[in-house]
Amino acid sequence: MSPGALHNDSFRGMTVLQRLILSDSPISAVAPGTFDDLIKLKTLRLSRNGIPHLPLALLDRTLLLEQLFLDGNALLTIDPDLFRSLANLQELVLSHNQLASLPSKLFANLGRLKVLDLAGNNLTHLPEGLLGAQTNLQVLLLHSNQLASLDAGLLHSLGALAMPLKHYLLLLAGCQAWAAASAYYGCPSECTCSRASQVECTGARIAVVPTPLPWNAMSLQILNTHITELSEAPFLNTSALVALRIEKNELSSILPGTFRNLGSLRYLSLANNKLQVLPVGLFQGLDNLESLLLSSNQLVQIQPAHFSQFSNLKELQLHGNHLEYIPDGAFDHLVGLTKLNLGKNSLTHLSPRAFQHLGNLQVLRLYENRLADIPMGTFDGLGSLQELALQQNQIGTLSPGLFHNNRNLQRLYLSNNHISQLPPGIFMQLPQLNRLTLFGNNLKELSPGVFGPMHNLRELWLYDNHISTLPDNVFSNLRQLQVLIISRNQISFVSPGAFNGLSELRELSLHTNALQELDGSVFRALANLQNVSLQNNRLRQLPGNLFAHVNGLTTIQLQNNQLENLPRGIFDHLGNLCELQLQDNPWRCDADILPLRNWLLVNRARLGTDAVPLCSSPADVRGQSLVIISVNNSGVTLKCGIGLDDAWSGLAPPEVFAGRRGKETRLRWRGDAGPRGGVRFGSAMAPAGAWLCWASLLFLARPAQPCPVGCDCFVHKVFCSDENLATIPPDVPRDTTDLVFVGAALLEAGPRAFAGSPNLTSLVFLNTQLQRFGPDAFGGLPRLRDLEVTGSAFNLSNDTFASVTSLGQLTLSFDSLDALPEDLFLGLDALESLQLQGNQLQTLPWRIFQPLRHLKSLNLGQNQLAWLPEGLLHPLSGLRSLRLSDNELSQGLPLGIFAHLGNLQELYLNSNALHELPPGLFSGLFRLERLWLQHNALHHLPDTIFSDLSNLTALSLKANELQVLPAGLFTYTPHLRSLSLSYNYLGVFAEGVFANLSSLETLMLSHNRIERLPAGLFRDLRALIQLHLESNNLTALPAGLFHNLSRLELLNLSWNKLSTLPEGLFDSNYNLFNLALHSNPWQCDCHLAWLSRWLRLWNNQLLHSRAFCAGPAHLHGQVFRALREDQLVCPVSGYPGLDSRVAGGGWDNRAAWSRCTYSDAEGTVVLACDEAQCRWLNIQLSPRQGGGFLAMMFNASQEWDLKSSCGSVRVTVSLGARAAGP
Repeated sequence: MSPGALHNDSFRGMTVLQRLILSDSPISAVAPGTFDDLIKLKTLRLSRNGIPHLPLALLDRTLLLEQLFLDGNALLTIDPDLFRSLANLQELVLSHNQLASLPSKLFANLGRLKVLDLAGNNLTHLPEGLLGAQTNLQVLLLHSNQLASLDAGLLHSLGALAMPLKHYLLLLAGCQAWAAASAYYGCPSECTCSRASQVECTGARIAVVPTPLPWNAMSLQILNTHITELSEAPFLNTSALVALRIEKNELSSILPGTFRNLGSLRYLSLANNKLQVLPVGLFQGLDNLESLLLSSNQLVQIQPAHFSQFSNLKELQLHGNHLEYIPDGAFDHLVGLTKLNLGKNSLTHLSPRAFQHLGNLQVLRLYENRLADIPMGTFDGLGSLQELALQQNQIGTLSPGLFHNNRNLQRLYLSNNHISQLPPGIFMQLPQLNRLTLFGNNLKELSPGVFGPMHNLRELWLYDNHISTLPDNVFSNLRQLQVLIISRNQISFVSPGAFNGLSELRELSLHTNALQELDGSVFRALANLQNVSLQNNRLRQLPGNLFAHVNGLTTIQLQNNQLENLPRGIFDHLGNLCELQLQDNPWRCDADILPLRNWLLVNRARLGTDAVPLCSSPADVRGQSLVIISVNNSGVTLKCGIGLDDAWSGLAPPEVFAGRRGKETRLRWRGDAGPRGGVRFGSAMAPAGAWLCWASLLFLARPAQPCPVGCDCFVHKVFCSDENLATIPPDVPRDTTDLVFVGAALLEAGPRAFAGSPNLTSLVFLNTQLQRFGPDAFGGLPRLRDLEVTGSAFNLSNDTFASVTSLGQLTLSFDSLDALPEDLFLGLDALESLQLQGNQLQTLPWRIFQPLRHLKSLNLGQNQLAWLPEGLLHPLSGLRSLRLSDNELSQGLPLGIFAHLGNLQELYLNSNALHELPPGLFSGLFRLERLWLQHNALHHLPDTIFSDLSNLTALSLKANELQVLPAGLFTYTPHLRSLSLSYNYLGVFAEGVFANLSSLETLMLSHNRIERLPAGLFRDLRALIQLHLESNNLTALPAGLFHNLSRLELLNLSWNKLSTLPEGLFDSNYNLFNLALHSNPWQCDCHLAWLSRWLRLWNNQLLHSRAFCAGPAHLHGQVFRALREDQLVCPVSGYPGLDSRVAGGGWDNRAAWSRCTYSDAEGTVVLACDEAQCRWLNIQLSPRQGGGFLAMMFNASQEWDLKSSCGSVRVTVSLGARAAGP
């Protein structure tokens, strides 16, 4: 081969070669036949060689070629048939040559072409039909040419490609054709876009990133799709993006460089996907990023190189992955980081250097890992730290000075670890601490030097440890403490001075310990104490002065101890006492009980209705109410003796861990779950925000010619924002294409005011003081496509727009317009978008829209329209979007008002005063996808009102007055994905009302009056993801209500009247992760034991923890999720007709029966119970066969043998009766 040329024998015989790279070689010529033997070649690179010409038949035998790179050469022309044999070509790069024109049939045989790069040439135009065969084209690059316009034929070709085109970029030098191109490429059909530059693409039908994305998009959300891979191509044209959320997808792979064009990005979320590996350099170019969310993926490792360029990053979320270690230096470059979440990973250890450079970090979360030890010095560099979450790890010990350099720490979570002791002084250097959790550890003791002077600490949670004693002054430094929870420990001794210093304490919980006695002065220092919980201990007696110094007590819980009596007058001085729990003690009802009995008689209301203490002895009054006994008087007595066989030997009596923390309920707002907010992107004035953002992102240099005073000029773009600018500048450069006035003091635009800039394509007035446009104000602007006047107050005449027949978009928003001349739009045949929202229009001339035959978008929202002429919209047969929201439409709509809108895709009728919709109103709207009817006064719907809306995907009927839905209302809307019926008066549903909604993903039924739901109501909603039933009157749910909802992720049952749920209710809801149960009167008994197990299995199911027990009385106010399963038991209920109680209650007669069944055969009762019921047997026995009830009345006793799964029990019931006195 001679230097500088390729000959026809250069590759002879290389018939199996598939890839040939000849880039950056001194090749100046290629001979015909050079590649004839390369019959299996797939990739050919001839980049950057300076080749001026390619022979006609050069590529005729490379039939399998898929990639051809000819960029960086000196090609002036290309033979029309050069690519005639390349039917398999997918990528063709011709950029950076010297091409001035292209033959119209050059690409005619490239039907599989996906990427075409023509950038950096000298192209001045593109011939019609050039891209007619490229039905698979995904990327088209045209920037850095000399294109001044695009021929209509080419635009129509691109328009035909809009559906298959997946990734699109069109950059034209000087942006002369930008407006024309962006008019063709708006919002992808799979997405919704707002004027505030926000784009949202959701739904399982999406498998690739929808394109073309709007070039001015600032916020993009891609949620709940089947996208598995991301590449750079979809984001090439989205450099204005500020926020990008790609969440809850099937995403497992992201190619390097995907985000490198998103230099303006501030917020990036890739949470809830399936990512296992992040390519190094993935985030290159994101220098302005402030928030990065990578949570809930499958990441196994991170590297320092991943985050090396993030000097501005403030938030990094990595929780919910599979990370096992943090490499040194991983976060060293994140000097501005304020929030780091590493929770819910598999971290087993931390390097002392892991966080040493994060001096600005305020929140560090390491919860739910496998950390067993924290090295000394790990947190030393975190001087700004305010929250540290270490709960639910395996930490056994804490170094004495672990937190000494964190003096700004406010919240420290150490619960649910294995900590067995706290070193003296461990918390001494935390003066700002206001929240400390230590519950669920192995603490055996607390020393007086553990807690330093933490004047902001209000709550201290120490329950579920192994603490056995409380020494003097152990809490004395916590002088502002209000809540102290030390329940469920092993405390047997409390020193008289244990609570010294706690003068502000409001609630003290000591229940479920091993206390047998208390010193009379133990509460002396607790002057402000309101609630004290002492239940479930072993207290045998109380000192008479125990409550002498706590006059403000409102709640005392003493149930389930060993108390036989109480000192006389122990409660006499407690004038604020409103709740006293004394049940489940072995009260000795002899003469000494009379003072207590008498006090209870006077203060009966303080015991509540279900908390009556019962006598345990003497035998003749056992089981009777302490309040109503008459000591030493004869009367009816009831004796129930139960003999247990060997199967019950060694079985401990049931324990009830009960007690209401009266103050806790009122203080739940101080818990871990704080208010949640979001980030709002955009500006108060959406149009202004979009334009100003665009301006700030322009990379074009200033022109050499002078710029008008009060304006800023960029190539072909002029922005005038001087508030003193009172007239249209006469010296606007002649080649200006975009002219924007923002906040200027302009009062008038005179005749031909802009004629000196005949190339104007866009003219915008934002918040100016314009009052009038003179005759022919827009004369001399033959190319004007976009005219916007927003936030002004001016008058219009019939001829205001007569000279701008080229207009494609006209915006007259928030201009106080109260009327429109009938011929205002005469001649605007090319108009596609008309925005009239935010004015004061009350009526419209019925002929006003007749000239607008090509209109696609009409916005009349936020006016004062009370009625519409029937023929008003008839000329707009091409209309796709119609907004009539926020008007005063009340008398219904004319039946044929929408009859000619067969292409309409979205219709906004929300926020009016519509009382009814006539049948047939939406007839013919076969292409309608989104219908908004919320915030009206609709009280009924015709059953066929939606019968023509077979393509409807979103329907909102929220905030109307609907009481019932016709059974066939949704029969003809099978593609509906979102349905909102909340804030109505719905009470009942026909079982099949949702039967045809197999595609429905979101159903809103909240804030209605629903009392019951048919068992099969949701049977056919197999695609349902979100179901909202909150704020109704539901008292019970059918067992199989949710059985077919296997895709359900969110279920809200809060704010109803539910007391229990049928077992197995959620068994089919495998994807359910958000379950709201709060604000219901939950009966925390054996019927909810299954729910407790289910919640533990699927750990974080509740949206928040405010799900409290309403009953039984001894569990009232307790958090359901905090209860152990052995507390969820059903009590013994008394024999019907007998006023008898047993320890533990009898608050619900249904409780003991729904879990047990029995049969009475030949005098033997066979009883089957579940495990929990074996502890609380409630037996209702019929008379033995042959005896009859009459006989039983006179028998002194009768016996039954009970054979059950709990063992054999002999039941003896003895009855005694005495005749009443005269």
